[in-house]
Amino acid sequence: MSFATFLAGETLSPGDPVALTSGGVVYKCCAVDPNTHFLAGVCLESGTANGQVRVGTDNAGSIYSGLTPGYPYYVGLASGTLVNSYDQFITDLGNTGYGSAVLNYVGRAITSSRISVERSNPITITNPTAGSFLLESSVSIVTPFFILQEDGSKITLEGAS
Repeated sequence: MSFATFLAGETLSPGDPVALTSGGVVYKCCAVDPNTHFLAGVCLESGTANGQVRVGTDNAGSIYSGLTPGYPYYVGLASGTLVNSYDQFITDLGNTGYGSAVLNYVGRAITSSRISVERSNPITITNPTAGSFLLESSVSIVTPFFILQEDGSKITLEGAS
């Protein structure tokens, strides 16, 4: 198992995916924070701000519970969290107001308590629901007459004059 020792920028727990900042300090990874979305590894031990912590860069020890062996894991939208599928990442992103997030692969679960850390280049994913809105019949503030589609054509709404 390869690991490196870094200065913690906040309280960290075993299993937290962490990002290394330009100042050489690690923080919990977060898919929507441009300062902490790039994965450096997985925290191997508890640590407090300004204390040293070991970060696993290729294989995290038995520090998890409840992982699904064989499943891929990604950095979640909440700081220091993991999600176990691309579909879950997209669902979570669609339930937020964020315009985009960074999909950052952490690795694959090899047992229910261990992840094989396999860092890769992060990919920016656009929120599939960003900019969409729901018009309800009880809304009297907005009364559109048509919806403009991407190709420039219009869909005329019923009752539009």
